[in-house]
Amino acid sequence: MLPLRIQSFCFVFMQYLTTHTLIKKFILCGLLISFSLLPCLGEVVVLRSGKVLQGEVLVHDQDILIIRDTDGVRRQYPTSSVLSIQAEEQQSNESQEKQEVSESVTQKNSLSAVVLRFQVTAGACMIPNESLGSAYEIGMAIGTRNLIGKRIFLGGGISYQHIMLDQKKYSILPLQAILSIALSEHPHSPEIGMNLGYGFAFGGLNGGVCGGAKIGWRWQFSTKSALLLSGYVHMQQVEAKVLETIDNQIYNYTAHRGLLSTGLNVSIQF
Repeated sequence: MLPLRIQSFCFVFMQYLTTHTLIKKFILCGLLISFSLLPCLGEVVVLRSGKVLQGEVLVHDQDILIIRDTDGVRRQYPTSSVLSIQAEEQQSNESQEKQEVSESVTQKNSLSAVVLRFQVTAGACMIPNESLGSAYEIGMAIGTRNLIGKRIFLGGGISYQHIMLDQKKYSILPLQAILSIALSEHPHSPEIGMNLGYGFAFGGLNGGVCGGAKIGWRWQFSTKSALLLSGYVHMQQVEAKVLETIDNQIYNYTAHRGLLSTGLNVSIQF
């Protein structure tokens, strides 16, 4: 039960309203205006053509749909052309949910696109028309698969190359940009690649520009992991100091040479 004072106040106020019709009219108008200003949820109609209509559905049966759009214009469509009808609030919530899912997938794809590659190569090395030797190389590369295409790996790498020529050992540290392209959408497919950079040489050599190409086969085991087996060819420019004796005279000069390596490359990606 309400306190006696409150009961008395409510009784007096109701009696006042019933005896003053003008005040009742003002109150009624105020309530109507307030309700008219409240935001009302409309409906969203999606047609099979892809067109989206927003407004109030007046008639919807098995033959016809009549909707009054936000401009107050009535529009009429066959029911067969309607794909879906949803409340505006539901449509907004679904759009927000789709956007959140899309952002989550995009973020996940951008993270999964970054991959690492470790490689080992072994083969023959030569200075054309001069000498023949051996070479092996180990290296690492980091890059992305989705920057310019799902089948394209683009990144950078560094490696260590050991060369033996004329019973002399040389070390080269190539720093290169790497591009690999899978030739098919199939998980197991041919792949070609190329690299270009600069090789820092040690052991009596000065470094220079380097570059190469390879062609082989890729076995894709998951989104990121893969095994690559390929043949390669690699050219490294170097400068070497040469001592040459002519007519009992010793000449010292710098010669430019191109070291050509070819062999087998094995790479693991994850």
